[in-house]
Formats: sequence, structure tokens, C-alpha cells
Amino acid sequence: MIYALKETKTLLDKIPRKERSRGLLACRFSEIKEGKEDKKYRSNFSENLKNGAVFSFKASHQVQWLKKNSTSFFSMKLQSRMMINMSGGVIENGNLCLDRYGIPYIPGSAVKGCARRQAIYLLKEESDFEKKKNILRSIAQVFGWGDSDWKTCNEQSNDFQYACGEHWEDIRNALKSETWGKSENFAGSVCFHEAYPDQDPGIELDIVTPHHKEYYESEGPNAKAWDTEKPSPNIFPAVKSGGLYYFGLSERRKSSESSLIDTAEWLRAGLETWGVGAKTSSGYGWFAKETNEEATVRKDKVEADIKEKEKAELRATDFPTDAHFKNLVLIPLEKKQPENIIKGFNLLKKLENKIHVEKLKPHLKGSEFKNLRKWLKEKMIDYPESWIQ
Repeated sequence: MIYALKETKTLLDKIPRKERSRGLLACRFSEIKEGKEDKKYRSNFSENLKNGAVFSFKASHQVQWLKKNSTSFFSMKLQSRMMINMSGGVIENGNLCLDRYGIPYIPGSAVKGCARRQAIYLLKEESDFEKKKNILRSIAQVFGWGDSDWKTCNEQSNDFQYACGEHWEDIRNALKSETWGKSENFAGSVCFHEAYPDQDPGIELDIVTPHHKEYYESEGPNAKAWDTEKPSPNIFPAVKSGGLYYFGLSERRKSSESSLIDTAEWLRAGLETWGVGAKTSSGYGWFAKETNEEATVRKDKVEADIKEKEKAELRATDFPTDAHFKNLVLIPLEKKQPENIIKGFNLLKKLENKIHVEKLKPHLKGSEFKNLRKWLKEKMIDYPESWIQ
């Protein structure tokens, strides 16, 4: 059931379920129920999200924008299922990060977090003092800091201190004039854009099954996990593996070229090593570079899809073959049959037949067809000026 204004619900009920936007479903029409009703609702919601309508062509538009506006731009192939926007766990949340067109994307904050995690890891692994100091300087410049990042406290709550280890106080004081001594807060010099696939990767259903639900829900200190409990499967949506995602970085403010290079390397390594999103420790959300063989296969598939789309578009027009176009447009034009010419031209003016106009231009524009155009004007046979341009 959809809870909405009566007018909205009336409109939505007229739209077939498979044509309803999955992006709209995810952000506007998800809800929380209780008990068995909740589990049934989650299953239906996940199924509808999987089969919902998506405007896949918008993905390529986003990728082109990224390419145009990014200083550093690269692609990585998703090697496993991915779950973004699952804060709180798949049972408590069970939604995905979809844009208004229904395309699964990776928020810039998640991209930034992935790169930062790899950078902090490298900082911790480095043992040389000077190199460690330089890495922390780069991290601070790229990702920025808050006033708590430079305070000495519990290592578990300060990853700068955690990664620097015994060198923390010395490095902290050495970088004071460049960082926290200059400003308590800094947003960072690199902008991490949302990552988008070049086409809709698709959504599929996954499942997580707690085997000791009563044990986990019990508040008793002596509770035990008996194998006699009934498993409780929970369905949730996940992004399909195999999609090619594009990542873009740009300068937020003046930064060195080496900073962007370092950041791109951190991000690539982070995507391969740590992954992004929820349940990465279970193998979800990790990426790898696309091999030359995979790139060739993908390119061939894209070209085949384009050709198939062109054929489908032709089949949907009034001129499914060249013979139809010749009989309905070219022959009447050649034989100067006014009534048939008008019929053919009226068909070409229809939006779905626009792709055939280019076939007409060689027979209509140019100085050699000046007399033909004059004759058409005398017969009051109208056509758009763009046909002869």
C-alpha cells in the first residue's frame, strides 16, 4: 500500500508497477512497519525497487559532466554487489542510494571516506619520521581537519594520533604552523564528486538470515543461542556487480598537482583494498581496474547495443526499411507527385521519424535542386527550413 495524498495515489495507481520510478519509490514511499507485516513489506518493497523504472540514459550524462569538471578522472569496475546508504545495517535500513532518475550512485562523502581510509592506513604503516610527517601533511591538506583532529586524546577517537603512534606529539608540533596553528578548521583542498556508472548496473535481491533472533533480542544476562531457534531470512536490495563506475576529483581551492595525484592513488587503492559502502568485510563493494580484454568486450557490447537500438528506432517509425522511405518519399519527389509528396513530408515531420530527415537532405538541398525547391514552393508544399541546411 502507498501512503500519499489522495490525488497522488490516484495518479500513481494508473501507472503500471514496472513503470514507477524506483528512485521516487526509494526516497518518498518507503516506510517502517512492525512484526511480520514489516518483513512482508520489506520483501515487496525490495522487489518493487528491483523492477522499478530507471532513466538509464541519464547515467551517461552524469559521466560526461564528471569528465568535463574533474581534474582527475578514472573508472573502476565493481567486482561484487554493493550497498550504499545502509547506515544502521541492512535489516534496520534496507534501502539504496538512488538519484532522482533511479541510478545507483556513490555519494562524494563515501568516495572521500574510502580515499581517506587508505591514506590513514599508509600513514600508520610508514615508520620513517620524515615520510610519516609528509604523509600527514598531505592528508591534512587534501581532506581537511576539525579542531578535534589535532587534540591529544584516546587513539580510538583520533585517527591522526592513532596512525602516527609514538611520533604523534613530534609530528603534531612540527606541522602546527602549517595546519592547526593557522586554523582550527579546514575543509580540504580536493573536491570528491559523486561516482556514477556509465549505464544502469541493475539491482538484485540479497538475503541475510539471523539464526538466533531470540538470543539477540533477549535482554537477559543468561541468554543462550540454541540451535533450535528458527532462522529469520530478511531480503534487501543490492547493486549488481560488473558495472563500470567513474570517479572524479577536482580542486576545491589552490592545491599542488602532487596532492591530486596522491589522492587519486589513495582512492584507487582504497577501492581495491577496502571497498566502499556496507558489509565490505563480507566482500561487498570492492572494485578493480578494468582489464584490456574486459574493456574490449564492453566496447563491443556498447556498439552492439547502439546498433540494436537504432534498428528498434527504425522499426518504430513509418519507414522501417530503406524501401519504405524510397517509395513514400523519394519516388514521389522524383516524379513530382504533389499529393504523395505532402503525405511523405507530413510523415517526416513526426518526431519519431526525425532520424530519416538526413536521408532526404541530399535530394533536396544544394544549388542543383534549386528548381525543385521552387516547384515545391509553387505547389505550396511546405517543409522546415532545417531540411535544406
